[in-house]
Amino acid sequence: DVLSNMNKFLELAKSNPNLLWTLLIIFATIFLMVAIHLFAKNIFKLIKRKHLGIKKIVSLEQPLLIIIMVMGAQAVASTYLRDYPRIHNNLNNFLISLSIVIVAYMLSVIGAILLENWSKKLKKTRHDETHEGIVPLLKSVINILLGLIALIFILQTWKVSVGALLTSLGIAGVILGFAFKDPLTNVFGG
Repeated sequence: DVLSNMNKFLELAKSNPNLLWTLLIIFATIFLMVAIHLFAKNIFKLIKRKHLGIKKIVSLEQPLLIIIMVMGAQAVASTYLRDYPRIHNNLNNFLISLSIVIVAYMLSVIGAILLENWSKKLKKTRHDETHEGIVPLLKSVINILLGLIALIFILQTWKVSVGALLTSLGIAGVILGFAFKDPLTNVFGG
């Protein structure tokens, strides 16, 4: 009985390839969600041993799940919207842009965790408080750089020319580097 139902389902799937793709995407999404959950569980064990920031690591699980859902939506859209190329392209670009923003957020959280751990180690070895002002500055710099990189990738996704923007950012970086040479030397020199 189960075997005959399975054969009927396989015949239905052969006659409707969209159904097969949809089921494959659903199963792949469920598999990836379970894999991420198990991975996160093992990471939590490591975090407890190393005394890292658990709350910030926990905040990474939800963006990972959102990226998996976005990938599933992208696969479904590419299957069902092939006949509508303009809608398909716009939706695809939007989903890629959303993924880029989420990855930038995740990298920002990871950068903040690494900076805080570096700050704690530095505080233990030097026994002074002079570097505490550097950590928020570095977090801000990392967030700004990640935001600019994400913006460039998003603009490229939407087929916007970013050559002139990169040139402008390079020139601005050189100008700001010369302008803040002495203050940054004082900050990082202690």
